[in-house]
Formats: sequence, structure tokens, C-alpha cells
Amino acid sequence: MNHLTPAEAAEKRIKLSEEYSRLSDEMGLLEQKEAVFFHEKREGYKTDKAAQIAYNASQEGQRLIYLKRHCKGREKEISALNSFISVANHQVLGHY
Repeated sequence: MNHLTPAEAAEKRIKLSEEYSRLSDEMGLLEQKEAVFFHEKREGYKTDKAAQIAYNASQEGQRLIYLKRHCKGREKEISALNSFISVANHQVLGHY
């Protein structure tokens, strides 16, 4: 991040935030499908854990797992960019 100007960091933060929002929307749809899966198919499994494993093994479940991890990574990147921008702003104002 040290190679970015504050303006570039802000632009990157905007792009990451847009991506995060889009992926969060997709994640919400998959979580709805997960709820329907449990409602319709839970009785076919001995435990909730077994039903969860079955869902996680499905293509939608795999996508949901990926999205959760990917979004968490984006959250960390956005947080780091926020810190970088904040420090840069404070430096400009002579607070550091």
C-alpha cells in the first residue's frame, strides 16, 4: 500500500467496496437457498451438522463458502485502506 497515493487508495477502496457489495448480495441469495435446503431436506439427515455438510458439498454451498472468505478478505483490505488514508490525511494536516 505504500506505493499508493491517498487518491489511488481512495479509488481502490471504492472499487473494493463496490465488489464487496455485489458479492454480499450474491451471498445473501445463497443464504436464502441454504435456508430453503434446510427447510426442505433437513429431515433426510440425522443431524443438523450432516445437513450442513451436505449443503456445503453442493455447488451453491461451495460458492457460499468462497464468498464468505473472499468478503472477509475484502473487509480487511478496505480497513487497511481506511487506515492508510486516515494517516495520510493526518500527515497533510501536520498531526503526525
